Amino acid sequence: MKMIVKKKSSRRIHTPKLPKVSILIASYNRLPALKNAIKSALQQDYAETEIIIIDDGSGFATTEYLKRLERLSKNITIYFQRNQGPAAARASGVEKAEGDYICILDSDDVLRQDALSQVMRYFLQDDELEMVYVNNRKIFQNKVIGVSRYQHEEDRQRLMRQVFLSPVVPFKHSGMTFRRATIIELGNYDKHLARKVDIDIFLRFLKNDKKIKLLEKPPLVDFVQNSGSISRSRIKGIQCWFKIIDKYEHRFFARTLYKSLRTGSEIGKMLVEMLRYKTC
Repeated sequence: MKMIVKKKSSRRIHTPKLPKVSILIASYNRLPALKNAIKSALQQDYAETEIIIIDDGSGFATTEYLKRLERLSKNITIYFQRNQGPAAARASGVEKAEGDYICILDSDDVLRQDALSQVMRYFLQDDELEMVYVNNRKIFQNKVIGVSRYQHEEDRQRLMRQVFLSPVVPFKHSGMTFRRATIIELGNYDKHLARKVDIDIFLRFLKNDKKIKLLEKPPLVDFVQNSGSISRSRIKGIQCWFKIIDKYEHRFFARTLYKSLRTGSEIGKMLVEMLRYKTC
């Protein structure tokens, strides 16, 4: 009786390559906080990443640190430019990034180690998804002073109204991840906005019917606040809010209502922050 021996297949099983994610950091001084942000980006457990840092005219200490860092790490690319503001820095980063997706990280915020792997799981499960945003913890002087509890909203018009009307907008820029091709299609960041560029991008995705989803899990970002420029930031923020409202709302009554409510809520938050941080 002849024995039949099955030969082992020589074919290799190929696992599909993960899409690449560019973690984009726009830096302007704040070196101690920037170091923590970069460290959290380097520690991500998602394999296919690059870190793009656009330095927007920082001083000597920050630029020298970044130059040394780039020589030591193959995974970090740094570009230096004259000071043009956060929108211009991020727009430049989007253009230079090589990733299929871009994850925004503010230079004073921190990503949880599994943040990207959690976010990319959503994208890999849904080919139509264009943006994912996440919950966050608010940190001041190493203390947790708040945790976001955003609610996913399917109705785009209702979500846009929430952005205009809610005292606290229902998303955070850090951790926000989107397809690079989509943001380029939509015109990239608006370089004319001094602040609130995250709100402009979020509304642009909504207005153009791009699929957005909240990752409804525990916070994946630590949003680190400092008290150095609270008042100045809020006042400039109101001016930018007016520009955004004029851009996305064409009804006179609605524009007037949104501007009035936004002014009141921003001034209210400024006073609360001044009192809170004074006693921390």
